[in-house]
Amino acid sequence: MTPETAVWLQAFFIRNMEGEHAITMRVLESCPADRLGYRANQGGKSFTHIVMHIYDRGIDYLLVARPELGSRTARVGRAPRSKSSLKAHCAPLHFLLTDGFRSLSPDALVSEVSFHDERFPAILMADWHVVHVIHHRGQLCAYLEDMRVAVPPIYGTPN
Repeated sequence: MTPETAVWLQAFFIRNMEGEHAITMRVLESCPADRLGYRANQGGKSFTHIVMHIYDRGIDYLLVARPELGSRTARVGRAPRSKSSLKAHCAPLHFLLTDGFRSLSPDALVSEVSFHDERFPAILMADWHVVHVIHHRGQLCAYLEDMRVAVPPIYGTPN
């Protein structure tokens, strides 16, 4: 991959991160405040924990792309109990993700990183995050359907 291609992908993935974050926040907003602890099954993660996992894991993807930032040993502690506190928890992590990927130089974007026994240009870790967000947002939407709550439009307007 050339640095020029990587710079184009950087802008593309960051735009996608911004859009997917906004959609995920709409899904969060659709969850009734008293159902944030909803779990699809006994051993499953709660709605809140899935939202937190999206951003927590995103930071891990950033650290693969940006090893100079160090490693993260601490994980998210106690789950926020309200939508506003959950949004407040996610917002700085989202900013850290977009800013962290945005600040990669062209040479850093194409530097190879190791992830799941594979080697990738560092910028592709941003795509891993976008795909991960979409995957778990689908899970959140399934939770909303289980709760008999209307799922907000994800892409475009409803018919």
